[in-house]
Amino acid sequence: MSYYTLWKSPEKIGGIIALSGRILDEIQMDSLDTSKYKKKKIFVWHGLQDQMIPFSATKKVETYIKKLRLKWDINDYTIGHSISNTEFDDIVEWINL
Repeated sequence: MSYYTLWKSPEKIGGIIALSGRILDEIQMDSLDTSKYKKKKIFVWHGLQDQMIPFSATKKVETYIKKLRLKWDINDYTIGHSISNTEFDDIVEWINL
């Protein structure tokens, strides 16, 4: 949902934290106006052992991020579809940058 929100309403948010997500098929990357996203930041997290949304989904995410020329941090954790204390700490640190 965070990728979709960024795509549809970039003027309303400064960035997103995307946890174990994927890019929805509705997001048409060919029609993106990259100028709307210049100052957006994105924190991407995905568990290497995620059985709900496979880690391979991050390839499409990476394409999306590069297309928009976003400032981004992509992280992987050796967990499944959950949030670890380490991830939580990383998110807090990222927000405080």
